[in-house]
Amino acid sequence: MKNTQLIFAFLLLSTLPSFGQADTAAVAREVDSLIHLTRELSGRREFAQALETMAGAERLALETFGEETAVFGNVCFQYGAICHQQGDHREAEKWLLQVKGIREKTVGREHLDYAAVLHQLGRVYYHMGNNYEKAEQCYLLSKTIREKKLGREHLEYAASLNSLGTLYLRMGNYDLAEACYLETLTVGEKALGRENITYGGTLNNLAIVYTSKGNYEKAEIFYKENIRIIEQTKGTENTYYAGGIMNLASVYLYMRDFEKAEPLFLEAKSRFEGFPDYTAIPSYMSLMEFLGMLYFETRQYDLSEIYHLKAKELRGGILGKEHLSYEMSLAKLSVLYWKTGDYDRAAQHFAEAAEMRRSLLSDASRHLSEKEVYAYVQNFEIELDKDFSFARTAAHAVPSFAGSCYDNTLFHKGFLLNISHHFRNRNATDQELAEKLSRLKSIRNLLSAQYARPPSERDSSRIGEWEEQANTIEKELARTISGYGEIFRRLNWQDVQAALYPGEAALEFIRFNYYTPEPTDSVLYAALLLKPGMGHPLFIALFEEGALEALLPPPHKNRSEYVNQLYQDETLARLIWAPIEPHLQGVRKVFYSPSGLLHRLNLGALPVDKQGSAFAGRYDLVALGSTRSLAPAPVDSTSAGSQVVAIDAFIFGGIHYEMDSAEIVPSAPDDLASRGLSFTHTDSSLRGGTWKFLKHSEKEAASVTAILQEVGIPATAFQGYAATEEIFKQMGRHAPSPRILHVSTHGYFFPDPVLTGSKQPAAGSEPAFKLSEHPMIRSGLILAGANHAWQ
Repeated sequence: MKNTQLIFAFLLLSTLPSFGQADTAAVAREVDSLIHLTRELSGRREFAQALETMAGAERLALETFGEETAVFGNVCFQYGAICHQQGDHREAEKWLLQVKGIREKTVGREHLDYAAVLHQLGRVYYHMGNNYEKAEQCYLLSKTIREKKLGREHLEYAASLNSLGTLYLRMGNYDLAEACYLETLTVGEKALGRENITYGGTLNNLAIVYTSKGNYEKAEIFYKENIRIIEQTKGTENTYYAGGIMNLASVYLYMRDFEKAEPLFLEAKSRFEGFPDYTAIPSYMSLMEFLGMLYFETRQYDLSEIYHLKAKELRGGILGKEHLSYEMSLAKLSVLYWKTGDYDRAAQHFAEAAEMRRSLLSDASRHLSEKEVYAYVQNFEIELDKDFSFARTAAHAVPSFAGSCYDNTLFHKGFLLNISHHFRNRNATDQELAEKLSRLKSIRNLLSAQYARPPSERDSSRIGEWEEQANTIEKELARTISGYGEIFRRLNWQDVQAALYPGEAALEFIRFNYYTPEPTDSVLYAALLLKPGMGHPLFIALFEEGALEALLPPPHKNRSEYVNQLYQDETLARLIWAPIEPHLQGVRKVFYSPSGLLHRLNLGALPVDKQGSAFAGRYDLVALGSTRSLAPAPVDSTSAGSQVVAIDAFIFGGIHYEMDSAEIVPSAPDDLASRGLSFTHTDSSLRGGTWKFLKHSEKEAASVTAILQEVGIPATAFQGYAATEEIFKQMGRHAPSPRILHVSTHGYFFPDPVLTGSKQPAAGSEPAFKLSEHPMIRSGLILAGANHAWQ
């Protein structure tokens, strides 16, 4: 049938009059007919035929009407829709922006056709994942036009509201999502009544919002009403109904009302299994996981294993083993085997899931926004806590699992150290570089869309072509951007071990929330030790964070007196180093990377006896951000002859913290358009006390500058009143950033914000940056003149 339609379309094209004789109305109708046909073809995902048909429509529109016409605009719109369906959002954006320009000229910005292209652009930006602001702008403007032209009771206005609701739900702004969905519900009820599947779908969306907000009672009400509507309009023998009762059961699961959840889950299972190819239905795979979770919570571990294994099998076979859902199944099975004491299988599943998460996070960072990547990181950290907790529990049963923990630590610390550099590169001002980064992100979006499909639906030839293009661009970027290759370089503990000489050791300190596998209130510390010749790293349990906090100065204490006392008492050394030292026999040099509160201590200066001998007197201690820096960077043979980036350095030290406006103002450049947070705008609760001059930092800055200049590295020193916040923020704005940055000054940070039940920082009078979930925003450096703002 599809071939007949296509042949018929081409026959019509061949019989049309030549240019100049064409009946323009007939040609316009023919173009519309071809566009309609492409919608049918693309709806069946027959994109090759759809694009062939569109090529004919495009030729007709251009020959008869030209580019700046409504008919050609309709062709561009359909091209954009096809590209969007294929997941090629950059190409879709290109076509839709062309339509937007055409319709601005032909029908104006107040026309409904203009609203339609804005709405479609909003959908494209939404699916890009890093353009939510543009998506919101398009949706809001489209809604405004539709409201003005059609009124607030029209279904097209409701469609704009619904899209806004979905956008806000994705962004985690549940209050705005709720408001949009509620208004959509009101409009839909007036236009169509309550007894229709569209109204029920909006109820389902609202139930998702309430579930996300933890308002399970309200979610239950909306899920029930959606089920009733489905039953009234479509009956019970359909996937809508099966999915509806599964969603309702999931709310009961979260409410821990297992007696209500189980029969609904089993009914949904029976109904799904009545459909042909039911195992390929995504909701059925989710149902298997829900049943596994239910039986885990009710301690029926044999049944839990059966359903989790079924979910894993279906997801691996249909969605593919690189799919996020498959990793979720692995994670659930890991915890199940941990709970039942099957440590070997638990370790196997934990390690496989961890490897997948590293791959998924690395891939996600190539095409998602910075905010979305950090949401991924938060999920990664939760699973990381479980990995470390299991390693502590099973250290003797499966000691080799420490290798997976070390790999996770290398990835996690390295990723966080380098990812901000990656996002800074995305905003590069160099046109050629910006185009390469944009093209790479577009290709990664295409690949992500392909890998999200079941293997049977993937276009393997296009995947191979796109992977090759992406790899080529990434090699070029690695050669031209300092540090780009390091962001995505995957290392394991063997790479670090190979870099160690006899008598050396690498030590990764880790901090984690403790699971049993149930969550607890404890935060624990451990160390991962690696030496040459070891078959795997060694997991060494250390202490609970509360024990360390009890030895550190509280905020109201005189810090200088307390710190002096801290480094005269061997209690801290016993707490931190005593469990590790028995494993350092034959070691002279220790490369270590701290974590958590250990960043606040000079671990080498801790006394190990009553005479005050420092731990650094026993070993040569080298502090690192991550021991991954020990592994040598790979040599790219293709980079021979490529331009070498010049090395230079900026040195900050010997800073005057008192205000001297006569000195500071001339140091500030004229271009201060993007200052960011300044202490002069902080709230008074942050202020008080003064920062004292660090005389040794002045000597340190002078020594470092002299050493660098001796070896031929240009070094610029900023000292006294010249070491300003403005100078610091100008780095990299009008010239490449320095390859070396050395800062010797005071610093500050604020603790993690207290979260409410909705996982949002508790409201109050605190400034926004103190409540940020991002630790880098809650910390800072003290530069020239800071005492004026700190009071």
